[in-house]
Amino acid sequence: MYEVEVTRAFPAKHQLTYADRHTEPMHEHQWTIRVLCEAPDIDGTGMGIDFVKLDGKVESVVSPLRNRVLNETPPFAGQNPTAENMARYVFQALAQDPELCRRVRVKKVWVSEAEGYRASYSEGA
Repeated sequence: MYEVEVTRAFPAKHQLTYADRHTEPMHEHQWTIRVLCEAPDIDGTGMGIDFVKLDGKVESVVSPLRNRVLNETPPFAGQNPTAENMARYVFQALAQDPELCRRVRVKKVWVSEAEGYRASYSEGA
């Protein structure tokens, strides 16, 4: 099994609401998205998937979030825009891309808001 990984970063703001209903101040992060895919084999060029192609797929998912207030931006309008929710959103969006999934399986997505703070999402075995 081969693994291919790309990382993308983008700025966006968010404001979290906690269980006791207090909210933190609106603030911006340089969000870092790390996507790991696995390929059962390599193609005639020796690749599981071209980095540029995978990077483009990740960019197409995150570009609508770039420089936005996540609380006001689908899919986060109406849900807390946490790193965990971001990781699940990116994972599921990529996993539903039929062109991408012809060659690879999305294995895991990590999201970091800042150095040392990271959440991840994966499904199944």
